[in-house]
Amino acid sequence: ARHVPGNRRGDARYDRLPRYAVAVFKSSSRRRLAAARDTLALRNQLEEEGMLRKLDENLWVIDHEFAMPGGIQIGTRTTVIRLSDGSLFVHALGPADDGDHVEISKLGHVAHAVAPNLFHNEFVEDWASRYEGAKFYAPETFEEKVPSLDFEVLTDETPVAWSADIKQVKVEGAPVLG
Repeated sequence: ARHVPGNRRGDARYDRLPRYAVAVFKSSSRRRLAAARDTLALRNQLEEEGMLRKLDENLWVIDHEFAMPGGIQIGTRTTVIRLSDGSLFVHALGPADDGDHVEISKLGHVAHAVAPNLFHNEFVEDWASRYEGAKFYAPETFEEKVPSLDFEVLTDETPVAWSADIKQVKVEGAPVLG
């Protein structure tokens, strides 16, 4: 078979690749296209950054841009859930502006706010000042990062306050996260 540019048949490099690599090699242009499409979708989603968006009945999110040390963009998401008793549960307290807090307050009373790991310390004091009646929950060593916050320690047990609506699962294996 004669090698024609763009035709991989007859390309000795292609024939020598292990079978799993061939699949990747064959579909690399489709993968690049899919990755570009996903990147565009993420950009469009992040253009709505800071907006409280309803995902489902009693479920809202606020997506935020966030960069790890070194500039790696990972993004974060604050989740708001209306519990069966009508109160609000807020998970992963990220940056929220006045408009976000007004929209959250329209949904109901924030009763429970969770900082799920030690990296969620940056905005917790702002949330605490806005929702003084809320009970805050965080990992045990969170006090070292935010000594001013009065909080309940997260354990393996789901707090009774939201156990009827949410199953809490502790993720092991990352001690630096708390």
